[in-house]
Amino acid sequence: MKAEAERKVLSGGKFLTLALMLLAAFALIAIAAVELYPASARAEGPRAMNRAPEQIVSRLKDRLNLTDQQVKAIEPIIRDGVARSRELMKELRQLRQSKDAKIIEILTKEQAVEFQKIQDQRRQRMWRPVVPR
Repeated sequence: MKAEAERKVLSGGKFLTLALMLLAAFALIAIAAVELYPASARAEGPRAMNRAPEQIVSRLKDRLNLTDQQVKAIEPIIRDGVARSRELMKELRQLRQSKDAKIIEILTKEQAVEFQKIQDQRRQRMWRPVVPR
């Protein structure tokens, strides 16, 4: 009876050791992910366009140690790029809405509902943060 109880304790100890090792491994993976893929890289993509040009310039200034002269030269480029990107996104959104409306006109009600689900899933995937591979 005593040997059986000791065996259970050892099994519990082995389980605890394994659990702690797994926890440590996941912690290391999480730390590596944060170090290898900083938040700025994960946020790039469609969401990055929501940043104010001043935010982008500020991040570049800090990250690249830009001089005041470089900041002054870069600011209008970033501002124009953000404005143009927003215009293009607006045009793209209008094109997509027009295309979807034309397709929905052709479909039955049931097909239109399923088509809308497909489009919603596509948009959800599109708006995920981009993680470099």
